[in-house]
Amino acid sequence: EAYLQLLKQLKDNPSPRSEWLGWQLLVQLCHAAPPGDELVDFVRYFCAQKARCMSSTASWTAGDGHADARSLAFANLASNCLEALKVASPTKASDEDTSGDMVGVVVFLIDGSAQNLFVPVASTLKELSLQVGSRVGVKQWKDFAFFQETDKTSPRLLPDILAVSELISRWSQLKEATGLEGHLLWRRRFLRPQEMLLVGDPYHATLTFRQAVRYHFNRPAHCQRGCKQEELTTAAAVLCLDSDLPLQKIREDQELVKHLLKGQVQGLEPREMDELQQSLHEKVKELQPQYGPRVPQLRRMSRALGLLQCFPYFGAHHWPAKQISMARVVFSGLQGAVNHPPDSSLPLHTRRAEPELWVFVDASGVHLVPRGASHSSGAVLWSFHFQAQHLQHMHGHPGHSSATPKRHSSLGTMLTTMYRGSLSAESPLSDEGFSSSGIGREAPRTGRLLRWGARVGLLQLVVHINEERRHGASGTHLVSLACADALDAAFVVHCALCESLQLPTACA
Repeated sequence: EAYLQLLKQLKDNPSPRSEWLGWQLLVQLCHAAPPGDELVDFVRYFCAQKARCMSSTASWTAGDGHADARSLAFANLASNCLEALKVASPTKASDEDTSGDMVGVVVFLIDGSAQNLFVPVASTLKELSLQVGSRVGVKQWKDFAFFQETDKTSPRLLPDILAVSELISRWSQLKEATGLEGHLLWRRRFLRPQEMLLVGDPYHATLTFRQAVRYHFNRPAHCQRGCKQEELTTAAAVLCLDSDLPLQKIREDQELVKHLLKGQVQGLEPREMDELQQSLHEKVKELQPQYGPRVPQLRRMSRALGLLQCFPYFGAHHWPAKQISMARVVFSGLQGAVNHPPDSSLPLHTRRAEPELWVFVDASGVHLVPRGASHSSGAVLWSFHFQAQHLQHMHGHPGHSSATPKRHSSLGTMLTTMYRGSLSAESPLSDEGFSSSGIGREAPRTGRLLRWGARVGLLQLVVHINEERRHGASGTHLVSLACADALDAAFVVHCALCESLQLPTACA
């Protein structure tokens, strides 16, 4: 923190005396407490640029004795800083190796704002993430990562070790081939159903909440259906936070209303849609005392986040996919994505050989959810977890997930806990906390994810089932999925596992 504040004060400082004292302090700081590995390259580059700039200025102002002496003095101070860093980190490359051309990068945040930064082209995305966090004031910046987005593609998680120069080169190739331009998004890698907003990190809290709302907007409709009152309450709370005039927003922004209530609007007649809109109007008026502008912002966001977290697969990455048999993989000429796959394939549907489904990935594991189906049609929910304790949570209470805590609304009434696998839209929730009909009636079948791999268009999972003897599915099985975003999904699985186990990885 001291180094960041000092570099900020030294950059473009209009006062020569203030700058002189700042450089003297930086020299002492480099000798007494050298920067850590995450910051040393930035400090070294800053000093190297100052030394070159001042030396060049001195050579051009030789006729002005005062300017010449001042420039040389600053150059000497910067050189002293470099020598101190070299002594403190002898294995680090010299300043000639780490300093290079600068490049401008525009980073978009989830709240719609953008940050313009100039960084060395040799910088990695992890180093760029540190700079963004410092710029916007996010203390827990390691929770965030960069995503690539174009006008026609959904955000793709990028590895932290990717160099900015390589990313710019890829974007140039992309534009030449398709005419699409890439953009950098800085957002949370994963949101957790149990997490709370950080009081001591206000902008982290704001970005986390905004991302939760964005995920809620983009959720697959039939995978997120639940109790009508819960969905109305959540939509009303989000509207109160999103606008100072939420009632006017309901009248003017029909698309926003459809996004918030997408679990209910499908197939509605105009008259039914008007009734639903009126119900939302009344719910907003009811909740304004608890979510209105007179309530502290962090408290409002925390309450609304609790409502969003009750929905199944909160904050999970998701992609459409279709199960295919291993025989079809071979027949299509595709090479398998995992080595030594098991001979047995796991059927994900009791009546269809190649069901369409959604692949959800969160910090607990991989979840396979049928698209627009119910148990009566043979659809089955599957959850494959990274760790054994998740399985214990799933079986701790029949039909109920202890991993998802119950939430209380601001009105003092208990919001019924929605089971993570609930897909029902038609019937209210029963006392057990899940729908009494439809696919949400039963808990998903669970197992362990042992291995996974991906090739273009093919995602394969090796899973182990222990508790499915009555279904004849115990043992180790292969799941083959045709997925256009298979490589992206496999990389997110890798990052989710590392975050779940808190392991250092090559991508973090």
